[in-house]
Amino acid sequence: MKAIHFILQGKGGVGKSFISTMLAQYLLEANIPITCLDTDPVNSTFQYFKKLSVRHEKITNEHNVIDDFLIQKLALDILKTMETAKANNLQIIVDNGATSFLPINNFLANSEAFSVFHEAGNEVFVHTILTGGAGMIDTFQGLEHLLKTFLENCKLVVWENPYFGKIESNGMGFEDTTLYSENKDKILGIIKLPTWDTLSAYTIEKIMNAHLTFSEVNTLWKEGEKEGFDIFTAQRAKNIKKKIFTQIDPIGSQFL
Repeated sequence: MKAIHFILQGKGGVGKSFISTMLAQYLLEANIPITCLDTDPVNSTFQYFKKLSVRHEKITNEHNVIDDFLIQKLALDILKTMETAKANNLQIIVDNGATSFLPINNFLANSEAFSVFHEAGNEVFVHTILTGGAGMIDTFQGLEHLLKTFLENCKLVVWENPYFGKIESNGMGFEDTTLYSENKDKILGIIKLPTWDTLSAYTIEKIMNAHLTFSEVNTLWKEGEKEGFDIFTAQRAKNIKKKIFTQIDPIGSQFL
């Protein structure tokens, strides 16, 4: 199966690049060939993960303004990559920034891009994030926008990231909301990231700041605790990976 994954959320700083790296590593673990793209014009975190060979795609013009023609070029490049791929199971991961959320959504909707991708033999997945804390309402609004915009030829995956707090209001979680009950048939599934203890949260930050994959962390420890990755940090990284991949598994079968 060939597939294209779009990571979309209008709220910045909620973990889009994090789930992009998790999804990429999950697919690689399943021996799925991937191409990773980072379109974020402001905070292009994903592109610095060298092990994932992420390519930064410029969607801003010489005036640093997001350009619809460059977004179209990106879509055409994705199509061409899929058409010319030697592997019949290539999957592309596209990490998009908060500033490009509306322009990219508008292009995808107005150009019926998902229909074009689908007719060319590609499955399309849209991944979005809900987070707790001060950004919770904004992330819910981002999800609502996606539900209103994309109804056909794509499968929507919701990731819950409790890093900034519980994703609930008045004791009600996402699955208790009207937004979910009225749209659950449009949602492929929910991936619930764990609530991390202090040392696990520190380990995730350390890995992300160093732009490393889990396999690289393990290698650094084995090579003599390079870059501060000692045996306990490496063990926590192993457990973090297992917990996250276990959460992805029920939906991950749809990707493979």
